[in-house]
Amino acid sequence: MKKVITLSRQFCSGGSTIGRKLSQTLSIPCYDSSLLDKIAEKSGFDSEYIREEGEYSKGILSMILSHGTGELSNQEKLWVIQHNIISKLGTTEDCIIVGRCADYILKEKADCLNIFIHADMDFRKERLLASNADIEPDKCVRFLKKKDKARAAHYNYFTDQGWGDAKNYHLTLDAGKFGIEKCVEIISSLYKKG
Repeated sequence: MKKVITLSRQFCSGGSTIGRKLSQTLSIPCYDSSLLDKIAEKSGFDSEYIREEGEYSKGILSMILSHGTGELSNQEKLWVIQHNIISKLGTTEDCIIVGRCADYILKEKADCLNIFIHADMDFRKERLLASNADIEPDKCVRFLKKKDKARAAHYNYFTDQGWGDAKNYHLTLDAGKFGIEKCVEIISSLYKKG
């Protein structure tokens, strides 16, 4: 069985950075934005569309209403493709997968170490402002909460589990308290022992 690290994360908590650094430390691939390219290739949707729709449920109501039509919503189509790609990755290679409900998708298909990365609002605001010059500082908190709410809705809808609920993960880490490097150290140590 392949060994996989899944990283779920609050928006701007450092999860993607931790994934990239883990990839370098452990010499295994990390699928984050590269996963978007694979999904785009299979689905025919644009990568930017997938970045937003494939992990953020904005239209749960529209997905529910589409069930009466017998047609899948775009988010449901993306879910099927994403599910198939993640299932294949998790059963064919040791890797790190950031987001996209990988912890749920691979729960019985790979030897997973499921991590949830979180941080306090000040840490996340600082990271957001450093990476996005277009956002106004007084709108950061609202923006971050909106992103997290959409991620939670997506995760909860497709997995029937609670996003960020500690019982769904082997470990939750506060990247603001410990720092990115310490999180990488802790996770890589657990991965090597497992």
